[in-house]
Amino acid sequence: DKFIHRNIDDLIEWEKIITDMLDEPHKYGYADNTLRSILYMMEETGNITDGQKRAIENIRRKPSTKYGRRRRW
Repeated sequence: DKFIHRNIDDLIEWEKIITDMLDEPHKYGYADNTLRSILYMMEETGNITDGQKRAIENIRRKPSTKYGRRRRW
């Protein structure tokens, strides 16, 4: 029972992080498809993997810097 409750809290927390990022397309628009796919899988499976968490964290660390896209050089 504690595991299920903790898992739900974890999902809610990550869902909020993703929706907040989706609300900032000027910073994270380049990753829109990835974020929406992760959100969809969370809703479908009721789970978020460690790999999905790492992907979200990587995107958060690399916001777009100019014209809606992140410079690669």
